[in-house]
Amino acid sequence: MEHLAVYERPELRDPVLVIAFGGWPDAGEGATGVVRYLVRKLSAKKFAEVLPEEFYDFTQTRPQTLISEEGWRYVNWPANEFFFWKDREGVRDCMFLVGVEPNLKWRSFASLVVGLAEQCGCKTVFHLGALLDAVPHTRAVRLTGSANKPEWRSRLEALKVHSSNYQGPTGVSSAVSDTWARCASVSISCTAC
Repeated sequence: MEHLAVYERPELRDPVLVIAFGGWPDAGEGATGVVRYLVRKLSAKKFAEVLPEEFYDFTQTRPQTLISEEGWRYVNWPANEFFFWKDREGVRDCMFLVGVEPNLKWRSFASLVVGLAEQCGCKTVFHLGALLDAVPHTRAVRLTGSANKPEWRSRLEALKVHSSNYQGPTGVSSAVSDTWARCASVSISCTAC
């Protein structure tokens, strides 16, 4: 796939994809922090990444200059990285995508993500997000979620995760969800914010 560097083609069993993007839909790194924690805790292995040139306006999402442990200066580009984890019990594996919301070509980006997930046999995706809200520490944090399949909507309702009635500007997770829902070979999709 163009604009995608694939380092390994993992053989996965009925994988679930968990996605989080930094930027506007990631207040306090609540979503990306969860995915990065899971990647570390599970020792998930990086197997692919989106090449950034096509999807970023580098005057808006600036690369960072960093200094290595050896003292060399280098450029750290915005990244969207795919990881996988194999369940030792052999039941169901997991894929993770964690990165920075792109500035450009969301439809192409979404097609790239869905295409790789399909190639890996993924039929379920969870999008994580975190938005700022005036929530005092004495109250429970409000969770909302949506799904494009009735069985997943029922599961969310049973967990008391209600659908949001928000309409307005959106993030790239919605573009990925929309592409996922339109893909004929994918049977289930779920988003949670």
